[in-house]
Amino acid sequence: MDDPEIITATEASRSFSELLHRVCYGGESFTVKKGNRLMARIVPVEPVAKAAEIVRETPAENMPPAQMTKEEAEFYQAWMEQVQKVEA
Repeated sequence: MDDPEIITATEASRSFSELLHRVCYGGESFTVKKGNRLMARIVPVEPVAKAAEIVRETPAENMPPAQMTKEEAEFYQAWMEQVQKVEA
């Protein structure tokens, strides 16, 4: 596993939704720093493959309505294409 990308607390707060998507669906990890001090780590709770399995197994009627920005939708679409390649 690669070292987590280091981002500032300001960067994290300004793009938190995108950050969470990258962690959850992309399997990325981040270390948050404030000033010169490393403060926190943001890592996936479950492996990416497990997250994809949960999404596939959840009936559509139980899923919350999608409210994504265009960038989030594009990221999700690219992620789903990667999952399909791995499964093929």
